[in-house]
Amino acid sequence: MTSSFFYLESRRFSPEKKRAETTENKRSTLFFTGHLKKDVEVGITGKMLEAIHDYIVCRGDITESDYLFVSHARGYKEAKLNPVMVSRIVKRRLREIGLDSKFLTCHSLRHNAAILSLKAGATIYDVQQMLGHVSIETTKIYLRAIEEETRINNRAVHTLDELF
Repeated sequence: MTSSFFYLESRRFSPEKKRAETTENKRSTLFFTGHLKKDVEVGITGKMLEAIHDYIVCRGDITESDYLFVSHARGYKEAKLNPVMVSRIVKRRLREIGLDSKFLTCHSLRHNAAILSLKAGATIYDVQQMLGHVSIETTKIYLRAIEEETRINNRAVHTLDELF
């Protein structure tokens, strides 16, 4: 059903799968140790798979004992990335493209992904799985955010503006 190509944190990259391929049903997954040190499996898209493949090619030799995503900074070469390192990388890249706000963080990007997925037609259960939430109630927070936005910026309000 699913194929596992990449392993992060407590699980390792499988070197015999350097050339990522998808299964018959076009599903690929990524395993990592998530929040509260629990193992998480998430689906990844073909574009994500291509980006990971390109990263592997640029990085060079990877063995089974290597972490997939590591630091390339001086003094930290080949150290596994931790949440603080990832946050700094994302923040730096956001600044480089002119987005410098204390409200833009890795976590805010996670929220945006959830809301955009729901707006694009994903079900609340799909988003729950994507985010790794145990409780659907946690995921429903995103629905409330969309409902609030709809109340504020809905078609009826704009229609009244056009009428008068």
